[in-house]
Amino acid sequence: MKKSIMFLACAALMSASAFAQVPDVKAMEQNAAALYDEGKALIEKYDGLFAKAQLDPNAATESRVERADALLKGFDILQQALKADSIPEFDKKTGMQKTDKNGNLKFKTKNSKNIINLLSGHFNDIGSIADDCLNARDYANACRGYKYFADMVDSPFAKKNNISLPDSTKGLVRFYEAISAYEVKDFAHAYTAISQALDLKYADPQAVNYFNASLQELAQPKIDAKDYAGAKAIIQGAIDKYPTNPYPFLIMGSVVEQESGIDQAKSFYHKISEIDPSNVFGYFHEGRCIYEAAVKYINDNPNATSHQLAPKVSPMFKEAREFFVKAKGLDKDNSTNATRYIEDIDYKLEQLK
Repeated sequence: MKKSIMFLACAALMSASAFAQVPDVKAMEQNAAALYDEGKALIEKYDGLFAKAQLDPNAATESRVERADALLKGFDILQQALKADSIPEFDKKTGMQKTDKNGNLKFKTKNSKNIINLLSGHFNDIGSIADDCLNARDYANACRGYKYFADMVDSPFAKKNNISLPDSTKGLVRFYEAISAYEVKDFAHAYTAISQALDLKYADPQAVNYFNASLQELAQPKIDAKDYAGAKAIIQGAIDKYPTNPYPFLIMGSVVEQESGIDQAKSFYHKISEIDPSNVFGYFHEGRCIYEAAVKYINDNPNATSHQLAPKVSPMFKEAREFFVKAKGLDKDNSTNATRYIEDIDYKLEQLK
């Protein structure tokens, strides 16, 4: 008798547990409908503002931020609605989700077709509103719009609905996203976006400049805080990703020099010249490392005579001078003081005779 009671109790618990796991379909339907209504209302608000903007330039300026907010929020909510609109169908007797004749789980949708039409019909509007914001120097909303546009192009929704862009256009969008992010000092965002542009082979020379500037801004707070390990981790990531870009080696050399000294930093400066023989900073800083090593040797031996110092430091000064001469020849913008170093070395060599 006890065994029968125990068996029945266990069976009841298992049955209750199975049915307890069945989602509340009605609540799911209500959530999906609410998201659809909210997203649709925002898109309709955007359409109304857009229509007014087309007729009145003043209205276009005044409503730009409001249009961007309605469109982007509407897109975001409609994508949530599209996911929520796939409501699983359950067998009332077993509590199990129904399957079709091929064994695939069955779902019912109510608004998915309308949602897809709204998203597809307004896809290009996102790029347009981002352009408007960029031209108006509303960088925060421009950044938001370009990111949304670029992310959408690579989304499952876009692929499923045959929405695509060539890599050159996607690279341009990421470039504008990076510029906008940089202007609002969101350097982490700018660094990510410009990296994506470069990965898409975006060829504008300014792209590399923005990458370098974003990397510097990203690493600088850690450098200032003497968190050299953190700074080096950021810079090493850039070196690993773009090993033919000399700028990360320049920053790394500077960080390593601050942390450990010129001996450890010199190899990074040398790498710059290997990558780009026309880069003035590789020659300049490698020459400076050799020069400072020679000066340090002199300072560490205050009682040594010139005759005693010369065999050690004269070759070092001469080697450093060669690097400074190369740097001076490349320094069309006078961005280094190579000339001063050359003059100082000539004076020291004369004193060491």
